[in-house]
Amino acid sequence: MARSTQLFSFQAPSCRSWVRRTLCGTALAALALALALPGAGATTADGASRSHATARPADPVPKDFRAQSMSWLSPKQGYVLGAATCSPEPCSDVIGTTDGAATWRLSGTLPTGIATVGEPQPLGVTEVRFATSDVGWAFAPLLVQTTDGGATWTRVGIPGNGKQVLSLAANSDQAYAVISRCKWASGLCDKPLSFWRTSLEPGAAWTRIPLDLPVSVTADVAAYQHTVYVLDSVNSSGGGTDVLYASTDGQTFTSRPIPCNNSHNVGLIQVVPTSTSDVAMLCDAPIGFGNAFKKVYRSHDTGVTDRSAGQLGMDGIQAQLAASPTGKPGGVVRERVLHLRQRHPRQDVDDDGRLG
Repeated sequence: MARSTQLFSFQAPSCRSWVRRTLCGTALAALALALALPGAGATTADGASRSHATARPADPVPKDFRAQSMSWLSPKQGYVLGAATCSPEPCSDVIGTTDGAATWRLSGTLPTGIATVGEPQPLGVTEVRFATSDVGWAFAPLLVQTTDGGATWTRVGIPGNGKQVLSLAANSDQAYAVISRCKWASGLCDKPLSFWRTSLEPGAAWTRIPLDLPVSVTADVAAYQHTVYVLDSVNSSGGGTDVLYASTDGQTFTSRPIPCNNSHNVGLIQVVPTSTSDVAMLCDAPIGFGNAFKKVYRSHDTGVTDRSAGQLGMDGIQAQLAASPTGKPGGVVRERVLHLRQRHPRQDVDDDGRLG
């Protein structure tokens, strides 16, 4: 498949530090499942504890499954990382759909749990990203990989002997990751980040791409086919100038201007490509009391130039951007509409998917 997972995946790069990663990552995933799971006909009879055994293709979704993060290969095929009761702990699950969320089945169980916000132990994962129907990763802070569609998962080493994976994106033949040398839940980091690339071949090594990524605790990687963006959200990590790079071949990266007003502490927190040249960029600046400045910019030349696409209301601290190029109802939003999903980091998602 030529299209990358970034286009249809909901992520939480807008979380301004690792402290908020899990809270942000859960909201949209839970929203999708709240709408999809009632029609799945796929729940366990009693929610009893499960072992780490590999899931069969027809295994139902555990009754107490709680969504954490999701990744979409197309409007029909997607995966959700979450957790349910299991024995022995820790563990987490990935469920999948091939009919646009009409039904879901358990794809497999990971040998690690969901990392807890602010807790250095036990380590786990908080995000999921699939490159193809076979190959995918669960990450942040650890790195776990599947090569059989999520049926089995193996923990792999973090590139460069890093301590945690901050962000990961993939297309149909490459994966990209931003790595931190600071441990999960260790507070502000004083070490620069690094950027890595690998192929989807089993056992392929990671190769470092030499980019200047200053000290930061949050980053974002996004891909559409062979167009790749890497963002170091320096401003959101305590002030300074954000760093954005783009590549049209997935190998050679050049810097791009930052549309946000860093001098007023407005940080670039997310980039969402909708074609090989079109990209949307989200600027955000929390001002306290449940409010934040949020503005979107659009570019038709991979971020070389940009223009304002509008400003959202001040309500809500966290924000996340989703954009679809299809213009069809099956897409996240229509082609010319940029949707900001704003939410307070402590809000819950109720049974019908509404934030409350």
